[in-house]
Formats: sequence, structure tokens, C-alpha cells
Amino acid sequence: MNEISPQTEIVAAVRQRETRQTGWLTQIAIALGTMLLFIGLGVVVWDAVMVLLLVLVLLIHECGHFLAMRWFGYRNIKMFFVPMLGAAVSGRHFKIASWKKAIVALAGPVPSLVIATLCLLLGVGGRDSTSLTTLAGLMWVLNVLNLLPLLPLDGGQTSLPTMFHDSERPRNVWSEQLALAERIGAADAPALIPDDVEARVEMFGLCAVVLGEDGLVWNMRILADSPLARKYGYSEEASAAAADKIAGVLRLLDARLAAQSERGSPYLVGDAITAIDVYWATMSIAMMVPGPEIMPVTRQNQRMLQFFGMNKQIPAVGGALTERLEAHQRYILTTYCETPAVLGGDPL
Repeated sequence: MNEISPQTEIVAAVRQRETRQTGWLTQIAIALGTMLLFIGLGVVVWDAVMVLLLVLVLLIHECGHFLAMRWFGYRNIKMFFVPMLGAAVSGRHFKIASWKKAIVALAGPVPSLVIATLCLLLGVGGRDSTSLTTLAGLMWVLNVLNLLPLLPLDGGQTSLPTMFHDSERPRNVWSEQLALAERIGAADAPALIPDDVEARVEMFGLCAVVLGEDGLVWNMRILADSPLARKYGYSEEASAAAADKIAGVLRLLDARLAAQSERGSPYLVGDAITAIDVYWATMSIAMMVPGPEIMPVTRQNQRMLQFFGMNKQIPAVGGALTERLEAHQRYILTTYCETPAVLGGDPL
């Protein structure tokens, strides 16, 4: 008889938990119960008609999210109202494509704006237009605000750094953006993607551990709980492991620079600057804040720079930062980047 290993049992338990669905009765009970609580507290503060209209607006909006999540296979989906604040739909997903997440985020506000427009047209053309126009106005205001690119609003869930060029398709993945920038850059500009295939593999591999999922920048974002951290999969377990993962990448880069230095190169790959040098030098500012001759301090950015400086105080991170990494950062920033980096603001 074949014995089942503890690892197999653990994996099976995790898979069972991931695929478990919340029952319909539970979903309805949560939505209805929190809705009644929302209405009960709302009528104490606001006009009863306005509260009911607001509930209708929120219900239409959240139903869009709910249906999109169901369509794309999200698990444990729950709709709930938050008294005096609004409503939300939560659900778990496992490796859902980015475009599907974007559709889920937009499935609330976009259909709501279409319905709001129809209500406005019907209200303006009708004799008793007060209720419809009020509903349309409320729906427009709330959903337009919800599209602002701020977390935790829906617009913040879809805000990705995206490159547009002529009539070509948009690009929001760093590797595609790099390839596009390389293609359309000035003819006399340094090539950031090596021609040599082996050097290219090394460069993209190092970029992945700095920029990619579960890489250095990713783990920097989940060091502490925040709306942005939640967007990147924050959990107490992931956050606890983040510092050691960052340190691992730092040690890898330091060892790489040491090996390159022995062969007489100040770069991470080959004998010329590549994208990984620029990416690392700029991203490392979040741990090693350069002096004001490179990054001038302003009233607007001083708190951000102070926050970046605190990351160096994390034992695992600070212990992996070396003079060699700092020297590389300074060399790349002062040689290949525009310094001082004047981004506006009120100088201090």
C-alpha cells in the first residue's frame, strides 16, 4: 500500500480550501443583513429616500463586480455593505490574468455609468423626472469618483504604468516596455538590451528578480500593510518573509558586481550599461537614499525620502546593503541619468 506523504496531504488541503465556494444562502444572508444595517443606520443621519437611492446605486455597482468575479472563477465571493461608507465585493482568485482583474474592477463603474445615462435621458424626457434624475446624478457622481486612479477605488485596481506608441497596442509589462523603448530610442543612445544572447539572458534574468513578481520591488511593497500592499498580495506571512527575499536579491547583485569588478567591468552584465543597471540604480533609492546633489529634498518629497531611509534600518535589508552596491548606484545615476533629479516642489 502506498503511503501518503505529509506534503501531499498539505497540498490537498490547500487545494480544497482554494476551491471551496461560499454557499448561496450564506452570500445572500451576508448581503441582505449588511444592507439592512446600512439602511437602518443611514436613515438616522440622512433622508430615507436618499438612503434607498444610495443602496440601489451601490447594489447595481457591486452586482457588476459580483457577476464578473463569478464569470472569471473567483472563489468565496461575498457582497457586503459597510454602514455610512459604501459597499464592496470580496473574492479569492488564483493566478487570474491581469486583463481579467481589470474587467472585474471596471465591471462595477462602467455599466453603472451606462445605466445612469439612460436614467438621465428617461428622467429629462418624463413628466415626473425628479427621482430618475436624482438617481442618475447620484450614480454618475459616485461612479466617476470611483474611477479615480487611487486605492482602494476601482480606478486604483486598474492603474498600471502603460506605454502607448502611435497606433500600436498598449504595453504594461516591463519587458515589453523595455523592448519598445529600445526600438524607438535615439540611434546614438546606449543599447540597454545586449546583442549577445547569453548576456541578454543574464540581463533579463536579473531584471526579473528585481522587477518581477515576488522580486525585490514586489517585496518592498509588502513590507507593511497598506492599500498598495494589498494590491500586491499582502499577508502577514508574505510580509514576514519579504525582508529576507529582498536581502537575497541584494546579495545576488553584490556578488555579481564583485565578479564583474574582477574582470574590470563596473556593470552588472557585460562591459557596457544595460537595462538592469538603470533599473537597479533607480529602484535602490527606496533603500539607499542618495545625497541632495542627486536627489534634492523638497517639502513635497521629504517624507517619502525619510520613509525610504527607514527601509535600510530593517536588519536583513541593511545587512545586505554594501558599499559596492552604493558605489554602483552613484556611478549609474551620475553617469547615465539626469542629476540632480529635479521633479518640482519647494526646495528645503
